[in-house]
Amino acid sequence: MSWNVASFTYTAPDLLSGSWSYVGSAPIGINVFIVIRGPSSVSITPPNSTSASGTYTNLKITDLQGKNPLLPNATYTAEYAQTITYEPFVTSFSSQTAFTTGSLSTQIEFSSHSVVIPTLLTSIPVNWATNIAATKIESQIEATGVWQDHGNPSATSGTISRTTGVTPGLSGRIRLRSTGNTGGASTRESSWMNFTVPNIGTISASPDFNLGNTLNSDTSVASITTVTPSITSAAYNLELRVGTNLILTRTGIGNAGVKTITFTRAEQDELYRRMLNNVNTTVIWRLITVSGTNTWSNDRNATVIITGSQPTENIRTSGTWRRGFVWIRISNTWRRGLIWIRNSGNWRRGI
Repeated sequence: MSWNVASFTYTAPDLLSGSWSYVGSAPIGINVFIVIRGPSSVSITPPNSTSASGTYTNLKITDLQGKNPLLPNATYTAEYAQTITYEPFVTSFSSQTAFTTGSLSTQIEFSSHSVVIPTLLTSIPVNWATNIAATKIESQIEATGVWQDHGNPSATSGTISRTTGVTPGLSGRIRLRSTGNTGGASTRESSWMNFTVPNIGTISASPDFNLGNTLNSDTSVASITTVTPSITSAAYNLELRVGTNLILTRTGIGNAGVKTITFTRAEQDELYRRMLNNVNTTVIWRLITVSGTNTWSNDRNATVIITGSQPTENIRTSGTWRRGFVWIRISNTWRRGLIWIRNSGNWRRGI
């Protein structure tokens, strides 16, 4: 097999354009790559490298670290090389094209880059530094992710905040791409950096609880256990609902741990009312995470069981109306009682 077309055009500082084709059809398993030889050498793979012919424009010359390996004012040769998968030790080379790099400007390079521990649940901060002033910084999450443009810093260091595609609990790899403009634009990609975005707060436990079970007290107490990330930008609020009906709200409940919730009399009455004629009812604890302008919710169910806590009478004591309760002594133990009324043949619980 012989080469029919093998052309190159070099554009400083590190771009190649060209085309190739074979006489006859290409064998199965063909691989085409470009070999550049000179004071430094490198191999690069053009698009359509498994085809018998192909063209490309402004293919960047980079080594495995993404850097321009060419030296200034040096002469190089470029040629196509072709191997066949089932004949890996047989290589066919095209004719060579010589080019001179000329006086190359300083190419931009990353001197440092590192992920900062996130303080928001929707962004990944990354510190960076370059050898010359960057005119553009971009970021990418994984190789298939979109590049987010962070603008022109006109500086040799800074911090970007990746927001595109960032969600709570996300983990993976991120890299940066810098563009410099000293004597001609050049771009460089950083190595990959691992990151983990904190997750939203969650409820890990929500035990069932009683609606009142203490002698001489009209309060009810429940508890939940929360798991929350320790970041200063997040706040956590708590709600209790029966279906869509709001029973109580607690704001700023703090970080992770066991939370004890004491019901006010009004909250207790509202819960009792929403239970209708049921002795027990499923309730929804909702932990709301607030970070910046964003909110997320995590729900967990529990069962509330009536133990006779609801007030059934009002008693005027020393000029003040106070709630009263019905108590029944059963087997030498005092227990709360409730009033039930038979209405049209149906028993209904009284308040």
